[in-house]
Amino acid sequence: MLDQSFAVSVFKTSLGHPSDVSGVVDLIEQGAFTADQVVAVAGKTEGTGATDDETRMAADRALRSVLSERGTRSDAQIRSLPMVFSSGAVGLLEPNVVVFVRKPCEPGDPAESRLTIGTSQTPVIRDDEAGRLPMVSAVARSVEFAASSAGITPRDATYILAKSKMPAAPEAASPQGGPAALTRADDMPTLLRTSGAAALGIGVAIGDVAMPREADIGTNLELWSGRASTSTGHENAETQVVLLGNRPGAGGSLRIGRAVMEDVLDVSSLNRAIRDAGLEVPETHVPDEIRRKVVAVFLKCATPVKTLRGRRQVQGDLNPHYIAQVKATVGGIFAAALGDPAVYISGAAIHQGPPGGGSVAVIVDKS
Repeated sequence: MLDQSFAVSVFKTSLGHPSDVSGVVDLIEQGAFTADQVVAVAGKTEGTGATDDETRMAADRALRSVLSERGTRSDAQIRSLPMVFSSGAVGLLEPNVVVFVRKPCEPGDPAESRLTIGTSQTPVIRDDEAGRLPMVSAVARSVEFAASSAGITPRDATYILAKSKMPAAPEAASPQGGPAALTRADDMPTLLRTSGAAALGIGVAIGDVAMPREADIGTNLELWSGRASTSTGHENAETQVVLLGNRPGAGGSLRIGRAVMEDVLDVSSLNRAIRDAGLEVPETHVPDEIRRKVVAVFLKCATPVKTLRGRRQVQGDLNPHYIAQVKATVGGIFAAALGDPAVYISGAAIHQGPPGGGSVAVIVDKS
């Protein structure tokens, strides 16, 4: 558990291109925080959304580099910082980065709960462990560690972002009969099992689900957590975890709330999440005075099932192109409700919200 009080601050800045660190550099130079106080990053980059998308990797490398150059932490410490990027800023979404900063402070009011953060990462996940029970167990242990570093129990976590390792491309014989060639491994079954295993690990740790059977991973959609948002990619060999919650006596003025998205048209889940964070908001809309208090929004959405509120859905096989269409649609709906296109959204929610639905988390400023 924590041995001192701290306050968590959250800063959001635009990405002019995938390797753009100018916004973060400006904040450091303005004294908003130091490089050593950054404990986690989440962001939305442009690109295709495929698991080998270079825009995520470019943003990850650029931000780690600037934190290393402007801070005092070792290379190993910089590598262990969780950076959860989702690519595919499709439609009207703006690429952006959300920086989580933790500073020591005097204890806050014990009668008030404010935002807390804990981070961790699993050991290296081998390809033969990805999408299987060993990965579920490793992520569960990592979430428990992150909760301890946040000063709360795992069951008190509000929302957990994770970046899970995607297996490397397997070798296959060349169609021309030549030497073995690498083939793409971002097929949807592999992606869903890997992302799903990370989500189930989160769910097991926080008490939302029991330890699944291996056959349940990526298939049994009745097993889900509305507090998990996982993304996959080749940026890291581990699964990185960012755990967010509210802790009594924590410093600062931020709080986080969350809600389950019953389906991809459930924009009222945004209002429910804002109320869960402690702000009064009508059912029907988000007033301007509340919009100004919203610091960051995180969405995880599934692809619709065969019908959506009784209407037939025309869709082919699940693929990155179709997932991008859904992200553009859902992102546009929520951006319109917020009056802000700079949101974090990740698609293909497997074990992350009810079938056809998802989740939303909102960080608000209660100062």
